[in-house]
This record gives sequence, structure tokens and C-alpha cells, in this order.
Amino acid sequence: MTDELKAEVVAPVRHRRTLVIATLTGLIGTTAGLLACVVWLPPRIKTVVIASPPERQIEVHQVQVPVVVPPAPSPRASEVELVFSVRGETYVEIDTTELPKHRTPTLVEDDPALVSIATVAAKDLPDEVRAWKQRTVTIDGTCEARVTGFAVIARLRGNATDASDQLTSWTAQSVMEYGRPMLAARIDGCTGTFARDAALPAITVLQDTAAPGDLAERAVERFVASRLVVDAQDTWRKAGNDGTWYEASDAHLDTHVMRHPRTGVMWIVIHAYRYGDCGEVGGNVLGIYRVEADGSLFTVQVRGGGMGQLDRVIDLEGDGELELVGSGPLETMIDRTNGETVRDLGVMSYGCGC
Repeated sequence: MTDELKAEVVAPVRHRRTLVIATLTGLIGTTAGLLACVVWLPPRIKTVVIASPPERQIEVHQVQVPVVVPPAPSPRASEVELVFSVRGETYVEIDTTELPKHRTPTLVEDDPALVSIATVAAKDLPDEVRAWKQRTVTIDGTCEARVTGFAVIARLRGNATDASDQLTSWTAQSVMEYGRPMLAARIDGCTGTFARDAALPAITVLQDTAAPGDLAERAVERFVASRLVVDAQDTWRKAGNDGTWYEASDAHLDTHVMRHPRTGVMWIVIHAYRYGDCGEVGGNVLGIYRVEADGSLFTVQVRGGGMGQLDRVIDLEGDGELELVGSGPLETMIDRTNGETVRDLGVMSYGCGC
């Protein structure tokens, strides 16, 4: 036998499984024979087996195929609750499929809302939320508070006659009926906007930084030239107003330059807002920009703001992506950069708020 077999190393390919090819080629007399065998092996190792003629030893060449597997987030990584206050006491909304039995509600005023509160005994909590009895929560990523009690709470504003022709004024019972009642945990020692079980990883909160260079100026220049900002300016001018809509005395343009504490990525978030209801001309635009390694700006999103005030920029799941915590006179929300709402909590409103 004079033919020799040459060993090959096959370049890695991106397959979830690894193909193993064993080829035996031999010349016996005047007859050529070819035997091929295909076997599937577990991922990560690509093995190529080249067989010599029967009297020769088998050579095995292995090539490591690089596999990048991102870390899986905790199944509870998205868990977050919104915080609100009533007459100086702080509460955390609790998700539940049904409201528990509660005591007779009491009506209190807490400008700008009317609030109906009914205490709930711990023994009456639904099974799905019983763990809240011993829970400690972290508020705004920094302050730990313990749960001290439970209540069913409803909040609303407006005229009772605008809610129903059957109502002439608000009572504790009617506010409980029309005010979107929810189960809430009362907490002690902290105030804030959002909460998470202290047993879970803390939510990353980004902080403003005095970044060197002209990052903020370049981002603002790009932001004010965006279509949404320009369209709002055109509407402002057509209404007979002078100047720029986001520079009016009752408007704001907020710029935040932030570095993610875990990934090191620099972000710039810009929010321009002016109230625009009840015949007023306004605008609400949010811009999110990422600073690339070479210092250039990448526009992640420019969209309608969806909030009156940007309160916090956070990383909810620890995946390096941003979520935005915002508020208005009657609501609090957590949105993703694309505008998808993670959580929101508001006060029901009846009639015109003008």
C-alpha cells in the first residue's frame, strides 16, 4: 500500500452540536473502499478522526470550539415594587390576584388625592404573599426597611358625580370601590420610589458624574436636532410663542452623564418636558445615548418621554441595560429605554384636571 493519509484540522464552526467524521480509505488489490461514519457528540469539542490503513494507528486531532454563554439572570431579577406615601407613612404595593378580607375602611385626605385605607390582619393575607410578613425591603437601592403591617388602599381625585350618576359625594366605601384598591405593605424607616426584597441582589442605581470633555454638549446638540424636539418647537412657534419650548419658565431640560458601576459603560440621558394638557402647548422627549470606546455617541433611543420627571436611572436585572424611574403629579413608573412599562402606580382621576 503506497497511498498515505494526511491529517486535517477542521476550522471551528458555530454549531450547537459537533460533527465527528471518521473516514477510512484503503486500496485493497484493485478495489477501492470508502467507509464513512457520522456521529453526534456533545457541544463545545470538535473532534476529527482520520484513520490510516488497517495496519496503521488512528490519529485523533481535537479543536476547542469557543462557546460564549451569558450568565443567566436570577428568576426573580425583575422583581420590583413601587413605593408611595399616605399621610407621612410609607407603603409598598404588593401584587396579588385577589384582595384579602379587611377591616372597615377609613377616608383620609392626602393632597392631591382622597385615600381609603382598610387594615388587613396578617392571618388574612393570601397564601401567595404570606412571605411578606417577615420581609425586609431595600428602598431605592440603598435604605433597608422592615414590613410592619398591611392594608388595602384606594386613591383617587376628582368629582364623585364624574365617576357615577349614582354618587353625590365621596365616602370611604365609594373611594374603595372607584379608586383602584390594592394590597400594600407598610414599611418603617425609609421613603423612596421603588423597592425590592432585601434577600435579592440590590438594584443598581446609576449616579451623575462630572465626566471630562464635551460629552454632554455633544449629546444635547444631537438631542435638540432630533425630529421629536424640532416638531415640538414648530408647534410652539405656530401657537405664537417666542423662544424655545424646553427653555420656558415652566419647562425643564435635564442632562445626566452616568457611568454604569459594573460595566463601566458611559451613558447620557436627556429629558425635556413642558406640561401640555388643557390647551397648553408643551412637549415631552427623552433621549438615551451610549458613549462608545472611541468616544463617539451611539443613539440608543429618542422617544416620547412618558413621564413628567426623570427620577432615577437604574439597571433592574444587572444585565447592563438601563431602566428609567419617572413620576408625575399622579403616578410613578419604571420604563425600559424603548418605552415598555415594567411597573406603574397611579391615582385614579375623574373629571377634567384643569
